[in-house]
Amino acid sequence: MDNLEYFIFGSIGILCVFSLAIGLERMIKVVIANYMLTGLCIALWGVIDWFVLWIDSLYPGTRESLLFLQENKTTVILAVYLLLLLLIFLKSHLRVSMHASWFKRFMLTILFVPLTVVSIIMTLEFAIIGTDAFNMTKMTMIAQGFSANPVVFAFIQMTPVWLFLHTLVTILLMSNIKIPTLIKRRRSDDMDMSIE
Repeated sequence: MDNLEYFIFGSIGILCVFSLAIGLERMIKVVIANYMLTGLCIALWGVIDWFVLWIDSLYPGTRESLLFLQENKTTVILAVYLLLLLLIFLKSHLRVSMHASWFKRFMLTILFVPLTVVSIIMTLEFAIIGTDAFNMTKMTMIAQGFSANPVVFAFIQMTPVWLFLHTLVTILLMSNIKIPTLIKRRRSDDMDMSIE
């Protein structure tokens, strides 16, 4: 493994520890926030170009002074993502509360750790790559740099599939789906989650 792969797996480990440390409710909050921020990051790729053209149409000749925005688009989008994630995490009115037995909380915590980590990684990927993340040819070209590691290669190449599966699993885990059983459960075993 080269240094980049060590960095990637080290970052994933740190994100796992962070996810466990913040608890179940905040993990759900981070996942919801990342869905909003994914759309924002994808939109910012075009908004920055539009903004530079708009300012240049109002004040001709200013395009050169705003060229740093276009040249450093990835850095600007990553900074906006991190700032807004912190804002949502620390100051948002979004509240998640979970009332469930300790076993269900434990199982949901185990399930939401990878969901939280993947949501952060995918949002960062969309912030760096933009709409090209939905282009399989470009994603395969990017993934070629990680051909020695099949896990990273598959994750990068199949980004749209992971986004679909991640969203579907998150919706199912946050839904109150009752599966009929032969044994009647006690009322106290029911899970109650509210998002305000």
